[in-house]
Amino acid sequence: MGVEAFFRRFYVTNISAVGCVKNGRNLNYHDLPEAALRVVERNFMEEMAAVQPARIIALGQHPRATLGKLFSSSTREIDFLPHPSWIMTYRQREADAWVGRYIAALIGE
Repeated sequence: MGVEAFFRRFYVTNISAVGCVKNGRNLNYHDLPEAALRVVERNFMEEMAAVQPARIIALGQHPRATLGKLFSSSTREIDFLPHPSWIMTYRQREADAWVGRYIAALIGE
């Protein structure tokens, strides 16, 4: 599957549509003040309402926690995989196996 075919089939987004910086350093959405975090979460839920994905594949622990909270009463299918940077930092020897797991998640196995 090429890039064009991939993006015709899959919608790729992030919980926070913008990046944040504090004191010149990257600030992850989950480290934002509570009021800002509520705005980020509300915007993400509005995006999901517009897109209406049948399935969500979350990458990383923080999105896992956030999606668990936001979709706690939902019947939406949510799969969780570790973030690729975590794999390459802590499980690089297992990278090929993780690629297989990513592919299986994308094709719905």
